[in-house]
Amino acid sequence: MTTSSPRLPGRQPMRLLMCLLALGMVPVTAHAYIDPGTGSMLFQSLLAVLFGIGVAFRKIRDLIARLWAFVLRRPGPDQSDKTQ
Repeated sequence: MTTSSPRLPGRQPMRLLMCLLALGMVPVTAHAYIDPGTGSMLFQSLLAVLFGIGVAFRKIRDLIARLWAFVLRRPGPDQSDKTQ
């Protein structure tokens, strides 16, 4: 009869994380060279994408705010009778 340790539900993700970290520390030979100019270009592209997403969200937020203000400003059917 073999005795096994009880399985704890929180141990499995920790084992997976440790295996992934161990795999990340294995040295791999590089077959290409990335010079600083290429790194700068990648960094600028990433910044452009992030700023573009920020501008898009801001435009959408402003559009929703203007539509909401328009809906709140419209007089209802009971208010239009009082003005005449």
